[in-house]
Amino acid sequence: MISVRGYTLVELMLVMAISAIIALVAAIIVITARQQIQIDLNATNLQQNLAIITEVLQQELRQAIAPSTLIYTDYSSLETGLPVNAGTCLKVGTVDSAALVIYQAAQNFVVERPSGPQVLVNDCVDSLYFIRPTGADSARSITVRIRLSNNKEYLSTSQNYWLRN
Repeated sequence: MISVRGYTLVELMLVMAISAIIALVAAIIVITARQQIQIDLNATNLQQNLAIITEVLQQELRQAIAPSTLIYTDYSSLETGLPVNAGTCLKVGTVDSAALVIYQAAQNFVVERPSGPQVLVNDCVDSLYFIRPTGADSARSITVRIRLSNNKEYLSTSQNYWLRN
């Protein structure tokens, strides 16, 4: 005769507890992976935005002429203020005398051409600072300090650009 034996209540509860622990561990792994993906995505976006800013600065400052490239305290002092050695607004003079203005507006990187302003990077520029170093050849170089951030990630750099005489 065949005997049929079922599971006891203790055995069923033990299986349910083990299954719940496995499901909890799987959920923790999925949540951690999603958070890491978001962190990596934020870092990649910051790196791409920094690459855009440095590429624009490289292209535009390559054409700049030292005597007519001036730094202003901020965008509002562009028309009324005097040039300074360090500030957040850079007026770039070029060979064809079409002035170009580079500045930070809120958390945006803005390039203003004669045709109008263009926001190239949105919502992540913490600081954009232009410095004309003192000393020999200081009139020919500009140092740019940039700090970008979004959420808890940040990226900063300082680069020096040489201008034409």
